Amino acid sequence: MCRFNSGFFFRHELLQPYRYYWRVEPEVKFFCDVTYDPFKFMEANNKVYGFTISLVEWEATIPTLWSTVKEFIVNNPEYVSPDNSIGYLSGDHGESYNLCHYWSNFEIADMDFWRGEAYQKFFEFLDSKGGFYYEASSIIIYRPSPGR
Repeated sequence: MCRFNSGFFFRHELLQPYRYYWRVEPEVKFFCDVTYDPFKFMEANNKVYGFTISLVEWEATIPTLWSTVKEFIVNNPEYVSPDNSIGYLSGDHGESYNLCHYWSNFEIADMDFWRGEAYQKFFEFLDSKGGFYYEASSIIIYRPSPGR
């Protein structure tokens, strides 16, 4: 699921005519009316990605993610925006990852970003390292001890 959502859903032929998507999980309840078009807002305000919450990631599920991200940055500095979010993700200029995790079960985004060269190269690099298969498997095999 993580691999598909990270690298393939926006490539699906049915989504090609569209620029934006809004991921809303089943049984979501809105406690107020949405009185504007969020896609028009994003376009008018040059917004690329929106999310509702960020949580602390469970580190055991991503043992090589940050080192892989750092390797990509070193090998591909041309894809790193000068106004990136490193300060949000790291307290030491990128040496370590503070485990800030965007909760993507409720997100809105511009698929042109995902379809762009920089993101495509980043996804291909992550995919080549196998983490989508091997690190995510720790989520599947985890069983809490009785009483937890």
